[in-house]
Amino acid sequence: MSSIKISIITVNRNNGKGLENTIRSVANQTYKHLEYLVIDGKSTDESVEVIRRYSDRVDFWCSEPDTGIYNAMNKGIAQAKGTYLLFLNSGDWLVDASVIENLAKNENGEVDLVYGNLQRTFPDGAGDYVEMPGFIDVETMMHWTLCHPVTLIHYRLFKDYGFYDERLKIVADWAFFFKVLLLGNATQRHKPVTVTNFIMDGMSSLVENQEKINKEREWVKNNYTSPTFRKFYQEYFVYRNFYHEKWSERLKKVKRAFHLFRH
Repeated sequence: MSSIKISIITVNRNNGKGLENTIRSVANQTYKHLEYLVIDGKSTDESVEVIRRYSDRVDFWCSEPDTGIYNAMNKGIAQAKGTYLLFLNSGDWLVDASVIENLAKNENGEVDLVYGNLQRTFPDGAGDYVEMPGFIDVETMMHWTLCHPVTLIHYRLFKDYGFYDERLKIVADWAFFFKVLLLGNATQRHKPVTVTNFIMDGMSSLVENQEKINKEREWVKNNYTSPTFRKFYQEYFVYRNFYHEKWSERLKKVKRAFHLFRH
């Protein structure tokens, strides 16, 4: 049983109903060493009333204007006192009452990033399950990501590498993981625990934002890395695709030969 302190940070703006679901999922956790922070962006709906209703389960909250989601997250980081931070956005929820207990089990603060798996719910009500890789490597970060709402992030990473880059409006969490994993020396551990139900209606999930996402990612790659790193990866990617295609062709030939032999 771990006794390490974990800060859960929820950012919200005008999503009172979703916020209540999120708060309830945190309030129901069996893990005892939790701190919960809610950062509201001066909502005009019932959000503040919801926060006040659950104020006995919220350790810190504020409702004030912000300049975007990452500005709100950075406010939460500045207030957090936990060894690990978990970002659980308004509308998302922890899948069961023992999630944090299972994710934190046997952790003593030595590993920088402790992450589990993700459950997704789409606007039409359909859902699926995302099992994260056992190890987040260069290729994962260049073409995909480490899912933000399933990851315990050690606070020291924010001290050592800085908070979320507010120049980015959609991919600052990816940029942070890119920086600490590929350009830094952050350690990681995957656990077979489904952590969060993620509602697929946010900025990063919308098809109309894909072009902006790609542009922000390219900006990060060009501004966070050296020309040497970019050249190395481009060459690696070319060679990888070349050999993958060659092996695919050889495998197809073997399958065809085996098929002809059998008939």
